[in-house]
Amino acid sequence: MNLLHNLLYFFFPIDTFKAVFSLLYPFYKDWWWIITPPVLFFVAHDLWLFYMRWKRFLATEHVLLEIKIPKIVERTPKAMEQVFSGLHALWDEPRMLEKYLQGKYQVWASVELVSIDGVTHFYIQLPRALKNLVQSHVWAQYPEAEISEAEDYAKKVPQDIPNKNWDIWGTELVLAKDDVYPIRTYPAFEETVEERRIDPLASLLEVFGSLGPGEQFWLQWIIEPVVSGWHEKGKQVVDDLISRKKVKKQSGLGRLFSESSSAISLVVAPPPSAAIKKEKPKDEPPSLMMHLSPGEKEVIAAIELNISKIGFRTGARAIYVGRREVFNKANAAGFFGAIRQFNTQNLNSIKPNIGTMPKTLYVMGKQRNFFRKRRLLRLYRLRFFTHKKFIFNVEELATVYHFPGAMVAMAPMVSRIEAKKGEPPTTLPITS
Repeated sequence: MNLLHNLLYFFFPIDTFKAVFSLLYPFYKDWWWIITPPVLFFVAHDLWLFYMRWKRFLATEHVLLEIKIPKIVERTPKAMEQVFSGLHALWDEPRMLEKYLQGKYQVWASVELVSIDGVTHFYIQLPRALKNLVQSHVWAQYPEAEISEAEDYAKKVPQDIPNKNWDIWGTELVLAKDDVYPIRTYPAFEETVEERRIDPLASLLEVFGSLGPGEQFWLQWIIEPVVSGWHEKGKQVVDDLISRKKVKKQSGLGRLFSESSSAISLVVAPPPSAAIKKEKPKDEPPSLMMHLSPGEKEVIAAIELNISKIGFRTGARAIYVGRREVFNKANAAGFFGAIRQFNTQNLNSIKPNIGTMPKTLYVMGKQRNFFRKRRLLRLYRLRFFTHKKFIFNVEELATVYHFPGAMVAMAPMVSRIEAKKGEPPTTLPITS
């Protein structure tokens, strides 16, 4: 009992709380009429936005599309990069009245790579009103692909997982560095000869294909188009790496003052004979571009290429679900081994968000892990954004999600089209 009392006192020092409260309460008592209204305003603002957006989200009908690919896909991930470029048309920034009165928000899509009993499926989930957008861009690059509406696989498993029959493991994925640093993308895997070409998803598809009956692995990439902001951040990082001088933009008043000073100096300027030659300030750091190593130049070139392409705000989740008699936590290790091929030491890498991953060792009991697993499953079903987001450009997205060809990735358990549906002949008579 004394040990428990000491632990509680260590983590919750009541005397310290009392001392702090006795100091702050008199101040708040005198100035509450100034402190409270702004706090309540921001709380009410966030609650109102959440209510309006949630109401609109529930009223929006979403559709889950399954894309089945033919046995022979002769296109590289470059084709999928064009598909994602077309999906950037999802961008529709709401205006102020639309945001506060209608609950309008920037819509997003969820591209998902799923293995069910060892068979891999490709899905895209988005509002039904945008279904034609996906179909047109996928068929433009993959004319023989078959796109159909599918029942949500995430709702076919019990809703109360984990339970006595089913168990679950999962995590959110984040980047190790700032998102202006790219991951290893598909051009690093490509070869000019088809037989020597390595598909970036080959290892992941083998892990998915090794699952047995009663096991499922879900990989979800939630994407939302972004227009500005991250390009400027990338340019700032490049400038810092090469120590380039930054030109500060002057405000309107400062610019007017500088222009007036220049005009006055022209009037009262001394004759040319009395002019003094100004020297360059010595405290300005010169550009270090000529003194960088080849590896440092490669990093700068990769960042500039990364920010030159269209970007999406991205969130990622990975979930492994299985019956307890076949549940094997080693499949999670196989998954992490497969995605390590996208990582580089000098640029960026994908890693799990430790704060969302169920732990093996329990510090505060099993209850915390239970709620963490339930929360992961609930957010996955809703296709909500992850806690931490990052920017992926279209090349990075095409690397982690594309349709592999059978000659490149010999994964026999990928859901494919056995025969193409033919169109009726043009000479077929029409009966009325």
